[in-house]
Amino acid sequence: MANWLLNGVPVIQGRVTRPRAGNWVAELQVDAAAVAGLEAEAAAELVTDGGTLTFRGTVLRADAYAQNVTLRVV
Repeated sequence: MANWLLNGVPVIQGRVTRPRAGNWVAELQVDAAAVAGLEAEAAAELVTDGGTLTFRGTVLRADAYAQNVTLRVV
């Protein structure tokens, strides 16, 4: 089982930045086939470490390359 899930899909690689002031930002990479339909301005829920932390936000950017999608969620 994956440590991080984005809308129920395992995250291949990711980083969450939580500044002292301002919004959190997540840079995530997921399998393109698994996230069909997830594009800019879509709602996103990132669950980390089996539900220890849950982030809800909006996809700001989604770029596909080599069967992977890189997303920025805020």
